[in-house]
Amino acid sequence: RDLLEPAPPRTCSSFSDGPFCSRFPTMPAATTLSALNGASAQYVVDGILSHWLQSRHSEAFAWSRDTMSTFSGQISRVIAETLSRRLLRSATSAGHVITSVKSRSKSRCFRLALDHLPPWQVTVPSNFSAGLSGAADVTWEGRWEAKADRLTLQTALGYIRFARPVVACRLVVSVPVATEDEDGHVWGRDALICGRLKGREQWCTSMDQAAAATRSMDASMATSEQGELQADVGNGLRSVDELAVLAAPPGGLAMLKLEVSATPSAGSEEQPTDSSAAPAERHVVLLRRGQGAALVEPTLAVVARDAAVWDMNEVLQQNMLLRTVPSGNSGRLSLSRRPVAAK
Repeated sequence: RDLLEPAPPRTCSSFSDGPFCSRFPTMPAATTLSALNGASAQYVVDGILSHWLQSRHSEAFAWSRDTMSTFSGQISRVIAETLSRRLLRSATSAGHVITSVKSRSKSRCFRLALDHLPPWQVTVPSNFSAGLSGAADVTWEGRWEAKADRLTLQTALGYIRFARPVVACRLVVSVPVATEDEDGHVWGRDALICGRLKGREQWCTSMDQAAAATRSMDASMATSEQGELQADVGNGLRSVDELAVLAAPPGGLAMLKLEVSATPSAGSEEQPTDSSAAPAERHVVLLRRGQGAALVEPTLAVVARDAAVWDMNEVLQQNMLLRTVPSGNSGRLSLSRRPVAAK
């Protein structure tokens, strides 16, 4: 979410853009670097931290010497762990030596198809998985009611369970514009949406804080007719097999969109068995903004194989830029954003 959509191809100057003008596609896709080198062009970044991106967002990368030193140390650790894993896999592979390890997953994004519920369906079937069947079978617990473009939880507790781990990269819920209801109760107070894996919490989002952040950022876009906003409370970094709604607001919690990222099962047509498949988790250096800040800061993190991040190669290859943070948003609350991974 910190990245803008790919920009149209433009003239590339080797003077200002460096030796990697090929990231701006000017030829058929079949002859581009990405087509020759797999799903993502590897090792095309002009420096560990892209000089091209820094030059276009100098305010976002105005790092101090200490921050730059921290970033260098984080990158060194990631590189060392990657090389160590490659050497280990080479030493333990039977009968042959693995010369390259796939750092990228073959994950795909799946969206829950709300429009597949028939109009007369009042409650959501416990096994409703339309649109997500390619990721994992889903089980619903709690009273989920189907209303037009949303599924509304009408009980205090509700669960969405997956047959295998997925990354809930987008979980969009409806948030009222008003902070309090007619009785003076703060909407979403004590309500949580948590992602769990094998019973252990991987992340949790407080609904009243998410609502406050959404109102501060998007209140001008709310319509008087609907009186609602949309908050994305998903987490694109960690794998989960359960989404738990705890202490849902008295009026119910409306889910507008659910998107998950998952790799098709090994041995299937979409994901053939491959001994060099990417590990379930990996270390990356995330470049992400703080709470409404313009500055991008590096953070060393462990993310899932199917984490919803863009690596720097992809950013350059797609000619993407960082979103500009309006000065009026400085200091305001901000929901977690889709980060860039420098690796």
